[in-house]
Amino acid sequence: MTLALITLPVLLAAAYFTTKPLGRCGRAAVYGLYLLLYAFIFPLLVWLPLYFSADFSREINYPEGLQDYLYSSRDSERQWLPVNADGLIALEEYKPGASRKRRVVLLGDSFAAGFGLSFGETLGARLQEQLGSGYQVINGAFFGTNAEMQVELFFRKLAKYEPKVIVIRHRMDDVMPLAEKYYLGAAADIMVRYAPLWTRSVKNLFIKRETLLVREKFWKQYRADTEGVIKRNLLSPYGRLGEYAAKKGVRVVLVLDSCPQGYEAVCAASAAEAARLKWELLDPSAEADLSSPEMTIPGDGHPSARANLFLARYIGGRLTGKRSAGPGLNKLR
Repeated sequence: MTLALITLPVLLAAAYFTTKPLGRCGRAAVYGLYLLLYAFIFPLLVWLPLYFSADFSREINYPEGLQDYLYSSRDSERQWLPVNADGLIALEEYKPGASRKRRVVLLGDSFAAGFGLSFGETLGARLQEQLGSGYQVINGAFFGTNAEMQVELFFRKLAKYEPKVIVIRHRMDDVMPLAEKYYLGAAADIMVRYAPLWTRSVKNLFIKRETLLVREKFWKQYRADTEGVIKRNLLSPYGRLGEYAAKKGVRVVLVLDSCPQGYEAVCAASAAEAARLKWELLDPSAEADLSSPEMTIPGDGHPSARANLFLARYIGGRLTGKRSAGPGLNKLR
């Protein structure tokens, strides 16, 4: 805010001296123009140093409380789904410690959480239906997260429930680091502090554009150091979770997603590390095309209710040993 307070009087002084020869109306018009420039261009000038400083090749010392805020804020989920007191997508509260029921924790991003669906259509709710009362499915998925954040969230909020099974369902672009959230959060903060006159639609457009620019910076780093990025952002979190699972005797199931073009190295590394950690790999693509129109929300790409029903039957069959694959698509209701 100090920068804003310094810049405003400088701008007004410039307006005063440049409008001295003008009449009253002309001076008023120029003053108005200067103020509009200040309101709409100054936030961009403040943002530029942040953008140019974005560097995914170095370790970032995050501001105090940033991670606590990220793992406790569920504003996006609350717009769609019920969230309990512990910040989990649920209609109930869970008691920490061991349970008589066989607890299954679901990890993933918005694809696993249930973006755009009602609670009963989410993968967590569908999986609970399939597994029955002897199991308790805890949906630990979180909108907008990556592998690093999902594992960190597990240790912060989910390990205390002592699960017997961990099901991981995330996409390969979840190799994005936590640093992305830091830069985008800082950009959003600039909008709040320095762009009060911007309409919501303009702010959203800016944040969308900033998201694309920051991610392009990351992918530039990824292309330059693919192996290093994968090791830091995917294999390291996997290893941390794998150590916990081996120590506690927890069964880990990794549900593979279709591999998008350009992510081949990530997909191969993910499967190889899961095999090394002795995790179970599930590949639903042999049974159904989860990218087909009936399996996605139109214009969005997130899994439809139909896709989650299929996945729940597919995963549930493997967990119970009753069936290793889901039913045919024509039998889904």
